[in-house]
Amino acid sequence: NPQKAEPLLEEWIEKFGNRVYLALTRTDRPGEEDFIQEAAKLAAKYNVGVVAHNDVHFIEKEDFEAHEARVCIADGYVLADDRRPRLYSPEQYFKTSDEMIELFSDIPSAIENTYQIAKRCNVTLKLGTYFLPEYPIPDGFTIDTYFEHLSKEGL
Repeated sequence: NPQKAEPLLEEWIEKFGNRVYLALTRTDRPGEEDFIQEAAKLAAKYNVGVVAHNDVHFIEKEDFEAHEARVCIADGYVLADDRRPRLYSPEQYFKTSDEMIELFSDIPSAIENTYQIAKRCNVTLKLGTYFLPEYPIPDGFTIDTYFEHLSKEGL
């Protein structure tokens, strides 16, 4: 809905500047291609990038039926019920980079922007070492007595 999307996008741009992107998803669900067309127009109008996004709900494509069974159990339906909501598609598995590149071959900027974001997301971890936050313990308390004090205070 462009009338609702535009004010929200303007707010995000005001808060986050050039770090705002519109996510494009292709999982063969109804309305996705229409959404992609509208999102691309909005992105062009506001000069924001688009990214290739995959709404993952299971690892392998073959896991779709098991996922559907889990959803039916959680929602109180059986698989054979024609009236049950079908909110997921077999395409919501964890795709490879090559699969995503092929899926968005008509929108190369979505792949390039996704790659640029991924390059900015990095962390180096030293395995086997724990980095817990430090909490100052007031004078007169040990860590155990201070925790007990805070617990009782919260009751």
